[in-house]
Amino acid sequence: SRGLGDVYKRQRLERKHQVPPPFERLASEVGALAEVEGLLYVEIQDRLHVDKTTVSKAHDKYRADHGLPPLDGRARRKLLDHKNRPRPDEQS
Repeated sequence: SRGLGDVYKRQRLERKHQVPPPFERLASEVGALAEVEGLLYVEIQDRLHVDKTTVSKAHDKYRADHGLPPLDGRARRKLLDHKNRPRPDEQS
């Protein structure tokens, strides 16, 4: 046992974090921005000031929580109204 009993106890815990990771905390907000507003991941990451991986994991968690399958990038882009971020000269 070498005094490592507490280390292995963590493996049996359902919730391993005392504070949820960022993607879990942001899942509902990212889900609303992605599903309802139809924003691109790059637009969501700019708005929430997080990286693309966090946005992607949060969106996957949102979809899993709502019983929806995860989307890969190509399948998600097919569902969007716009595929690219507007150019700075077109935003007016």
